[in-house]
Amino acid sequence: MIVLMVAAGKGERLGMGAKGFIELGQRPMFEVTARGLEHVQDLERAVAVVPEDMEERAQDLLGEPWEVIKGGPTRMASVECAVQHLKDVADKAVVMVHDGARPFASRSLFERLTTAFMENNVDLVAPCIEPTDAVKFMGTDSHKVVATIGKERVRLVQTPQITVMRVLRDGLAVARKTGRVAGDEAQLVEWLGGEVLLVAGEHNNFKITNPFDLQLARLLIGK
Repeated sequence: MIVLMVAAGKGERLGMGAKGFIELGQRPMFEVTARGLEHVQDLERAVAVVPEDMEERAQDLLGEPWEVIKGGPTRMASVECAVQHLKDVADKAVVMVHDGARPFASRSLFERLTTAFMENNVDLVAPCIEPTDAVKFMGTDSHKVVATIGKERVRLVQTPQITVMRVLRDGLAVARKTGRVAGDEAQLVEWLGGEVLLVAGEHNNFKITNPFDLQLARLLIGK
C-alpha cells in the first residue's frame, strides 16, 4: 500500500497560518495524522504533501518512512504533485489518499476500507457518514431553496480513499484536459465513468476546517 497524505492547505478559514502545522496536543496536526497512517497494513511508501518552503521542517518532524514534497495551490494539484513524485510506481499499485486535516481516522477504518477494496471489483472505496440535518439544494444566484434532497440517499464522504495509481493518473489527466478541479479522488473516478463504493466512515474522522473543529480536536486529543 502506498499512502499519500495531503497537508498543503493554507488554513485560510482558521486564520492561523499553514493548517497542517497548527498544534494538537503539542504536535503539528499533520504529524498526528501521519503517525496514525503509519499503522496502515502492508505500508510500502508514504508521501506527505506540505506547503512550499516547509518541506525540510516537515521531513525533520516526520522522519522515515515519509517522503515529504511540496504541494500545489489546490488539493487536487497537491495530489498531482504526489502522483508525479511517484512516476516510477506501477499503474496497478494500490494507493490510499488521506487529508492531513483528518487526524482521528482509526486503524479499524483503514482495515475496513482496504478489505472492501480488495474484495470488490470497484475503482475506488471511500468512507462516508449519514447526514443528520435536512439537506437543501440552493439556486446558483441566491440562497433560495430549489429542492429538498432526501437524506436516505445522501452521504457525507470522507477520506482516506483507496484506488490504484492508474485511476489517479487517468482521472487527473481528464481534469487537466477539461479544466475541472476535483474535490476528492472519488470525483475523479466519477469523471472517468468508474465505480465508487462507499463504506461506513467514522464521526470522529472529521476534517478540521474552522475554529469549532479545531476546538473539538484539541478536546479529543487531550483525552
